[in-house]
Amino acid sequence: MAYTQANPEFDMYMKLPKGIEVTNSREPHVLKLLKNLYGSRQAGKVWADFLKKGLKEIGFQPSAVDECLWYRDGVIFMFYVDDGIFVGPIQADINQAIADLRGRSFEIEEKGTITDYLGINFEWLPDGRLKMSQPHLIQQIIDE
Repeated sequence: MAYTQANPEFDMYMKLPKGIEVTNSREPHVLKLLKNLYGSRQAGKVWADFLKKGLKEIGFQPSAVDECLWYRDGVIFMFYVDDGIFVGPIQADINQAIADLRGRSFEIEEKGTITDYLGINFEWLPDGRLKMSQPHLIQQIIDE
């Protein structure tokens, strides 16, 4: 998922990149941005609003506690900036949620079973439980 999937809130322009020239013209030229751009002041808000709208359109409900946590039936979707994960007990429901977002023209990269996310390591135990740990953060605290 990425910021560049969302349309900008208003017309935005940028100077031509170095090395790009327009010949046969005395007028200065700029590029009109057709999609949201990393680094612009409103990029994060525009992306979050775009994603939330898409999630609502496919039946997800926001958490009353955290605006980055959404749920639909047995599927939970969590996102931070432009990274997200789907979790749930039934793989077919997760696959359907991903397909539904793709049907709304979201570009989603699937990376399989989660092993780490935002510095948290995930380990599936033989009895089906999920162990989460943050060894890098723990080591950083010890080193300080």
